[in-house]
Amino acid sequence: MRLQLKINVKNGVATVKEYKGTAAAVKIPSKVNKAKVTKIGDEAFWSVKTMTSVTIPSTVTSIGKAAFNECTSLKKVVIPGKVTKINASAFWYCTN
Repeated sequence: MRLQLKINVKNGVATVKEYKGTAAAVKIPSKVNKAKVTKIGDEAFWSVKTMTSVTIPSTVTSIGKAAFNECTSLKKVVIPGKVTKINASAFWYCTN
């Protein structure tokens, strides 16, 4: 199992920019160093075929456009109540 997240930190706020891992169950961290992860960026998990579940931490408030587009094996997503924005096509073509 490989977990490779690219997370950008700017002004104390972290954004998941890209995932290139092979894990079936992905758990996004709530912090990177001291920065809270508050956003999943546009196309961050685009077409990850191995991922069957993803857990989003309670620090996240926004899920970007096409963030999980074409994740065809994705069956379970845990979205915290603090998420106030899910952009267009965030889960487009998630057929499971």
